[in-house]
Amino acid sequence: MALAIRSQSPFAELNGIVLEVHRLAQQILEVPFRPEGQGRPTVCVGHGGRRSRRLRHMIGAVLAAAIVLATPSAVPTLATTAGVPVSCVDDSNWSADFPSSVGSAMGVYDTVGHAIYLRTIVCNRLTLLASGAESTNIRRQYDFASAVFLFAHETMHSRGIENESQADCQAGRDFLHIATSIGTSAGYARVLADYLVNAHIPTRCYPNES
Repeated sequence: MALAIRSQSPFAELNGIVLEVHRLAQQILEVPFRPEGQGRPTVCVGHGGRRSRRLRHMIGAVLAAAIVLATPSAVPTLATTAGVPVSCVDDSNWSADFPSSVGSAMGVYDTVGHAIYLRTIVCNRLTLLASGAESTNIRRQYDFASAVFLFAHETMHSRGIENESQADCQAGRDFLHIATSIGTSAGYARVLADYLVNAHIPTRCYPNES
């Protein structure tokens, strides 16, 4: 769906992720977690420098993972594939930031700001695919295929295709390329392409593997 909007990119999950990392780091250190302002906990790291170094490395790894998860660059592959910024929006912010006419949409392309906005659940599924997830569960495969097709559809809008049916058709044709460009294996991309029958697009719009 293409829409002329001006919307900020919300990252409301950031504080929650950082808070959870803080909790995890405290557990690693065997320190009872205390929210800010409730006193200073006693640090119990045991005896010996080796354990302290190991704990510091563990905490460093946790914090590094948090930085990757909590920043907008968490989805660089999507932006690279689409050629425009891609932002993930949770349901509460979606309702607040977008007009009611697209209240049920799972993704939109902003024709004014030239950016794609996807619901967080779609981003999560694409992220799983990018990480190498290859579920054999039919329902999960359907969800994965739907996420790829939606992303492909909005990407077609970002490339200048305004008509919804034409965007659907080109999304079907480019399905395999879009899927593999975000990190899905070629074999699993073909598995997901079998679900395009649910997109109700003409057979001429199916991927051409030749």
